[in-house]
Amino acid sequence: MTQKVLGLEEKVKELEAKMKEKDMIIENLKKELHRKEIQCKKLEHPFDKD
Repeated sequence: MTQKVLGLEEKVKELEAKMKEKDMIIENLKKELHRKEIQCKKLEHPFDKD
C-alpha cells in the first residue's frame, strides 16, 4: 500500500514539473506575442511616438 502511495506521489511531482514547464512556455509565448504586437503597431503607424 505505501509503495503505491509513494509511486503516486512521484507521479504527481512529475506532473507538477511538466505543468510548471508548460506555464513557462506559455509565459514566453505571451511575451513574444506582446513584442510582435508592438512591432506590428510600429509598422502600421511608423510616425507615431511611443
